[in-house]
Amino acid sequence: GKGQYFNAEKKRTYVGTFHNNQLRKGTINFADGQRYEGEILDEKMHGAGVIYYPNEDVYVGTFKDD
Repeated sequence: GKGQYFNAEKKRTYVGTFHNNQLRKGTINFADGQRYEGEILDEKMHGAGVIYYPNEDVYVGTFKDD
């Protein structure tokens, strides 16, 4: 189901769809202002997604274990 999780060690907030307590698709909000929207595996950007940088740059592509 849908939910939200904060990882204090990594200083990241995860929001999206969870399956077996693992976020599979959603948003990762980073402490430095970056935001990632897309597929997630093991709390990492993995698969199709978009990352938004604080300086307004945007990267659209495929991520692997980032």
